[in-house]
Amino acid sequence: MNIPKQVKISNDSISVIPAQAGIQDSLMAVDSCFRRNHIYRGSLKMTQGLLCLCVLLLLPLLAGCWLTPPKATDVSGGMLVRHGSYLYRVGGKNYFGAVSTTIQMARMNLDDSGMVAPLQWVQTTPLPEGRAYAAVFAAGDLLYVLGGEGDNGTLTSTIYYTRINPDDGTLGFGDTKFWEKNSIPMPEKLSHAALEIYDGRIFLIGGKTPQGAVDSIIHARLYQDGMIGQWYTSPQKLPSPRYGAASTIHNDALVVAGGADAEDTALNDLATYPIGSCGLLGDQQAAVLPKALYAPVLLSDGDTLILAGGYDNELKGSEASYRYSDGAWTEEQFAIKAEGPTSGRAAGDLWYVQQSRLKNCSVIKQLTGLELAPDRPIIFPGSGLVPVGSPVRAKAEPGTTLYYHAGTDPSDAWEPLDSISTLTTPVSYTFGAFSPSYPSEAASAQVNSTYRMRSTSFLVSVSGVLELKEPASGLATINMRDHIDDTISTPLSLVWCRLTVNTNDDMQLSFADADSPTIGSSYTGRVKLTLFEIDLYTEALDINGLPVRDYTSGTDQPVRLALQPGSYYLRIEDLDGLTGRTIGLAVYGQ
Repeated sequence: MNIPKQVKISNDSISVIPAQAGIQDSLMAVDSCFRRNHIYRGSLKMTQGLLCLCVLLLLPLLAGCWLTPPKATDVSGGMLVRHGSYLYRVGGKNYFGAVSTTIQMARMNLDDSGMVAPLQWVQTTPLPEGRAYAAVFAAGDLLYVLGGEGDNGTLTSTIYYTRINPDDGTLGFGDTKFWEKNSIPMPEKLSHAALEIYDGRIFLIGGKTPQGAVDSIIHARLYQDGMIGQWYTSPQKLPSPRYGAASTIHNDALVVAGGADAEDTALNDLATYPIGSCGLLGDQQAAVLPKALYAPVLLSDGDTLILAGGYDNELKGSEASYRYSDGAWTEEQFAIKAEGPTSGRAAGDLWYVQQSRLKNCSVIKQLTGLELAPDRPIIFPGSGLVPVGSPVRAKAEPGTTLYYHAGTDPSDAWEPLDSISTLTTPVSYTFGAFSPSYPSEAASAQVNSTYRMRSTSFLVSVSGVLELKEPASGLATINMRDHIDDTISTPLSLVWCRLTVNTNDDMQLSFADADSPTIGSSYTGRVKLTLFEIDLYTEALDINGLPVRDYTSGTDQPVRLALQPGSYYLRIEDLDGLTGRTIGLAVYGQ
């Protein structure tokens, strides 16, 4: 016989009640169960509401930590730089995408076996403004931060620099530990540019402007007072516009690897440019990377290149590493989650920014066992005209000693760098970094610098001001006198004129003297011209990247210039040493 059953509803289950329990008892049980379930469901709804509210409140954090960046080219933006025995990690973005002003530093100490002991990070003087994706470097006893991204993704052309205390590595000028703003900004707002230092000149490669990625390479010289000078655009360009490329100096050439294009697509090319004097780049030599990469680490190690880490086109971090030798890539055994292009090296090890899909402050990792050759030293000042008595400065990485020798003969004896007192005569030096076990271990690449002297001071007496003229308006007569517009002032054989440029513009310099073939008969002087930047020691460059130095009437004219806004000084010297002569000269705007 079938026995009737009743359904019993409880808070967390459904059961069956036999009919013999009685109709009334069954009804009471069911009523009680429904009432309890109603209270439970109300409590559940309240709990669900609170959970929804918590999720809504957590969405910004989740978006900052897990859901963004939406593409591999949006990474933390932290920067890493080594100077001597100190590592500095600079700026970057936090979990919420805010740009940080924080700078942390750590001293690299070697243990008894010559290995770097674990780093102890401490905060030092912060940046005046938050920065990410800037270009950073150290030279002399100064740390520089160029351009980059500020809050809300705004780009900047501002350059900041400050002193590195040689005693403890802390940052800041004076008792208040302040930063200086470079009086000459970059030519345009720029972030995500690769940076290299070569012979006292800074190279910025590619990058992102408010208009998008660029294919330009710009460079400027470091002045004696630590300021960065005027910027020039190299006639050579990158294979295509890009930002987040990696770069290095290898065999006296600038090497650029990968990056991302305007559509945030990773690139797979390797471009090499031999470097001449005054930052002049030679013709591009092209090769292909083993894979397309954005923001990898690129290192020069002896005769080879090492490429590691970065991000690929699948929005994933690449952990692979490769070595380039004799025109071919081979895959290395070590895996590294590195976010370039900045990195540091010392005692054969590598320090790098760890890859992160999070908008997080930079995490620095150490890779041991590579046995990297010492990094090439950054010598200050670089080649060129310098004041008499200039010191030569550089910082050795831990575990190495800096040496130099004079001349070009490799057999010349190496002497410790600190045995150079000051620069007093024209000279050429070769510099290198050596580990205590050299020659059993590799030394750094050698650095060559050639110095010229000028005994006059930083201050000069300006005899006149040159104004931009309309094209084909004719040459103005310059009197070699204390005042170039006054024919009765003190006659001179050397005069200085100031040229003020207000906007980025192309211009032309034309001149004539007594040696000029056509109109020279109207002038009495024979002169040579040199155009200087505001420091009065750095020769300005023409549109072909050549210094405007000791130009005479035999120079191809007009001299084409593309100058950044600022003040320049034209030095006009009579070749015969005669005073009070005249020449014709004009600077035409385009």
